[in-house]
Amino acid sequence: MDNPATHGRYSGRAFDRSLGHRKFGKTTMDCGFLSSKSQWGTLGENNPAGLLRLTLNFHEPADYKLSSAEASLCFLPSSAGPSPNVTEHLYPDILCGPPLSQHKSRNNNIEPTVEAMGASVGGVGIHNTAEWSKTLRWLLRGSRLPDAQNLYTKAEWSWQANKLNEQSELKRAFQLALVLAHSEPRLNVTVAIKGKLRQGWRRYTFGYSKDPPKVVQLELSCPQNIELASIVETLAAEIARLNTVPVPEHTLPTASVSAPADDNPTVNDNVLDTPPQQIDL
Repeated sequence: MDNPATHGRYSGRAFDRSLGHRKFGKTTMDCGFLSSKSQWGTLGENNPAGLLRLTLNFHEPADYKLSSAEASLCFLPSSAGPSPNVTEHLYPDILCGPPLSQHKSRNNNIEPTVEAMGASVGGVGIHNTAEWSKTLRWLLRGSRLPDAQNLYTKAEWSWQANKLNEQSELKRAFQLALVLAHSEPRLNVTVAIKGKLRQGWRRYTFGYSKDPPKVVQLELSCPQNIELASIVETLAAEIARLNTVPVPEHTLPTASVSAPADDNPTVNDNVLDTPPQQIDL
């Protein structure tokens, strides 16, 4: 992974930064930290906690198609207290793209023929058309994961492409958020990014190195005695609002079995600009 940027400040205030990014050819995946929207305070009975706002961004040229991608954050213990704990407030936990449908048809022609003594006789034939369709979406899942001590010190978001249209429909960064219980506003975190890529018929993987990821140091802003409960109560709705708007259903061109269909059917640009949806499973 490329080295993350150093922690910077301007007039005493930390600015937004990249926690780390992966490059494979012309494809880039970046995990960003929004310092301006993250903050430190208390949650519940004066329990110290931090609100982290993040972004997940993809850049795909036309010839490079991500089939899957994953960003994992691991929060390390500090000398001041116990290990950080990723709470159940991790958003979005599930997010999906607009549905894309593809219809197919197959013509069945059966005409019985009997040949004898150089002559052939044809019977009544059977002619029918079979039609079917499938609808798929891309999917982003967020989850917290335990470490070897069964403590929730890891947060992970994984993205799976829509197999009907692997070219990324993501015209803007995903907005992410999590609440972390910790004893101090200074955090040590590692970020691992990996994925699978397709260019034409070739398949590639990136980010599966055995080298340990670099440790990144973060410091959350500390307004005096801020209580995070009211912010956390509306956090899920806020992240959903930033990531989603109602979208119509779109259909890919019909493909007939009698004429070979393109593996990557062309989709109207309006489909690619469609934002994702929050869904409940």
